[in-house]
Amino acid sequence: MARTKMDWSKHHIIVKKDMYTTIHTITTGSVINKVSFINTCGNLIVNGDFGNWIFCREFLPSPEGYVSDGYWFEKLSVGSTQEYEKYDVEETKLLLEKELQELDELKRIENTNGYDKLIEYYEGCLRRCEEEVNYLAFAYDYPSDYDFDCVIVGKKTNHWLLIIFDAFEEICRRLKSE
Repeated sequence: MARTKMDWSKHHIIVKKDMYTTIHTITTGSVINKVSFINTCGNLIVNGDFGNWIFCREFLPSPEGYVSDGYWFEKLSVGSTQEYEKYDVEETKLLLEKELQELDELKRIENTNGYDKLIEYYEGCLRRCEEEVNYLAFAYDYPSDYDFDCVIVGKKTNHWLLIIFDAFEEICRRLKSE
């Protein structure tokens, strides 16, 4: 299932191989919306119209291939400063509001004030989430009896990276149909 609305159906695939390198390029024949997947020396380098990305392992397109976002994110960020996600105020608000609704419901069902401290913490987070630095400083200064998982941070994946993932999967789909 595509992550973006980018249509790869009119693109063709060019494959170049030598002893050390395999390059899959998906293109319309121009530089517009062109992406190259360069697998060499244990790395995948992706370049083209959607930025440059370096992964610390090879990902060769294959008929069985697909993109596991989390695994690719991990291989993108190892020893790297490339950002695949960015803090998102609206996503953080939605997640905090959802958590507060669930806690209010639990408090009502169980007829207890046992959730008041956690509700107060999340309300404090919600008041500060407009500015990432202030929010994170408050959110990660959670009470000592809370688990690290209590910290809610909404993030959105870089759209260009999602386009790259869709391009890779299109190449895999075409290999499967050959």
